[in-house]
Amino acid sequence: MDTPKHGSPLPQLPVDLDDPAALDRWYCEWNAWIANEAAKRNWPWLKPMTPAMLHEIVEREKKRRSNTAHGTPQEELSAARGDLNALEAHLRATDSQYEAKRTLLVPILQPIFKHILPSNWSELFEQAYARTQVPVGSPTQDQQRELAEGRNALTALENRLRVQDPAYETKKALLVPILKPVFMQLPPSKWAAAFEQAYEQTRVPADDRTSATSRVEIRDKIFEEFDASTSSDQRSALLAAFKATMDIVESHLAKNGTEQQLAEFREARADDYTKLVVKESTVDGTREGTISPEAFMAVTNREIAAGRMTPDDPIRQLAVKAAAAPHLSHAESLAQEEAKKRSDAAIQSLANELTSAKNFNVADARAKIQKAWAATTTSDQRGRVLAIFKVVMDEAEQRLVGQGDDKAELLADFQKARVQDYNLFILEECTVGLDTPVVGGDVSVDMLMSVTNREIAAGRMTEDHAMRKHAVKLAAAPHFSHAELVAKHAKLKEEAAKAKAAPVPQTFGQKIKGLLGVV
Repeated sequence: MDTPKHGSPLPQLPVDLDDPAALDRWYCEWNAWIANEAAKRNWPWLKPMTPAMLHEIVEREKKRRSNTAHGTPQEELSAARGDLNALEAHLRATDSQYEAKRTLLVPILQPIFKHILPSNWSELFEQAYARTQVPVGSPTQDQQRELAEGRNALTALENRLRVQDPAYETKKALLVPILKPVFMQLPPSKWAAAFEQAYEQTRVPADDRTSATSRVEIRDKIFEEFDASTSSDQRSALLAAFKATMDIVESHLAKNGTEQQLAEFREARADDYTKLVVKESTVDGTREGTISPEAFMAVTNREIAAGRMTPDDPIRQLAVKAAAAPHLSHAESLAQEEAKKRSDAAIQSLANELTSAKNFNVADARAKIQKAWAATTTSDQRGRVLAIFKVVMDEAEQRLVGQGDDKAELLADFQKARVQDYNLFILEECTVGLDTPVVGGDVSVDMLMSVTNREIAAGRMTEDHAMRKHAVKLAAAPHFSHAELVAKHAKLKEEAAKAKAAPVPQTFGQKIKGLLGVV
């Protein structure tokens, strides 16, 4: 491959690589360029950049600029070209489609090579090559037949509706911009049925009431289909339909409605759009679920590339902020969500078991409560377990009280153990980094205040409780925030993992044996 050439049409990295706003603009412009190239060339393998990739590119660019300032050694360039030539020779000999794939890749990779270290050229080319597919030159006969049959069925339907309905052309003008992106996701055999179904629900906006009714019907249908969608492409098509519908209604209100009606509509439209974007970005796919920063960035990247969102949109800014903060990966969030579901089921099962039993062994019940507590993942779940704990302990304590003075010493020991268990539950919930190697965890003052607030509101704790007094005293003094403690322990765990993975230094004797090929 030739060395990279200048004059790239790609968005250029900002001068200041430490400016988050400039980097985000470049990030959005890059992904918009990628989306455009993927659509224009029909390359589904060409994917947008992820936040992790952005971080890696910025770090490499900083190193490249430093090397440029001091002059890149000629031997490094020669070595990089040699590695690239060797890789191409191997691929040419093993893949009959090599030349076709190379023709696709070169225009994309040449300007990218200008932004990365020469030592990384070969690795990038190999990764991109592995994902490259040579597009089929023309549709198959079956595809051509299905396309023709789909168009014929749609034309026949339109001819019938044109004769039957005087308002056909007006309704069609409303539907076409809405259905066009939807048709891109449907096989041609379903076009006619989709058009007919949408046509039956369409009302010509003769007045504001009819327009609002039609808009609400279409909006509700989009929300229904969005809930049932299973892919990003389907949801993108539905959001395109949503935008087309809302654009038509907004144009109608701008011409025929009042300023108040237009303002109220725009507010409702923005709220609906936010709900759909947030829903797609949550781990469990519900509007009430936990947002995955990775999914949030991917969804807003797609929306910006599609022209439905601007880089300075408040939703986008929330996504950037979430991605910049320490967070779980999407896979980790999914695993956590599954753990939450299992914990919910276990807590409900425990509650059913203890409430349905006429008698229970307090030691067994305590062990089951501790097991359920260990599986909790949310404050709400821990509150529910502590509620069960209180019910069980209250019942056991009342039994001892009812046995009179003979059990006074046993009652005192039980009450002491109960307080100790409760305090341990609270401290464990408020500790960050219990699993951090060597150093252990730190109690989060922010969490201690939040948890004692919850316990007081639930009636399980009073303001004069020792844990509450401790929380108030610590909160009044200088302390690390919860976020700072989370970041601290994440760094400690990362350093511990690196230390564990680092190779053990070789002795001089071992090095000599290695050179001589001696095992």
